Amino acid sequence: RLVNIKLKRVKKICKFYKDFSKKTDFYYKNMKSLNIDLARVMKQDENTKTIVFAVKMFSYASRNVFGYIEYFPNDVVIPIDSRLKKIYRSVKGDDANYNKKDIEEYYKKLSVRANIPPLHLDTLLWLDILN
Repeated sequence: RLVNIKLKRVKKICKFYKDFSKKTDFYYKNMKSLNIDLARVMKQDENTKTIVFAVKMFSYASRNVFGYIEYFPNDVVIPIDSRLKKIYRSVKGDDANYNKKDIEEYYKKLSVRANIPPLHLDTLLWLDILN
């Protein structure tokens, strides 16, 4: 069952690869466009962890290929995972009612206040601050 799901994803992305490979420099300078195009091809929301993670990994690889750092745009969201939920709960309280939108909004506001794009903020939040 899982193999079939993965194969469907590979087939979807293979169709996109030809256009993508001709535009890698464009996508590195316009990561929001990559975010949108990947989501469209994969038929997913552009804020899903898989799509955002793909943009993030593309950026890291591109740094090596192109030899310079293109900073993440402010309009690619931070992918909400269990680590970010744990940080959110530690700030808001374990008993607080919350949903994914509340958590996304919290990190969006934090990103704006700190003047750090969300994906760069995500990198900083990998520090082991909760132990």
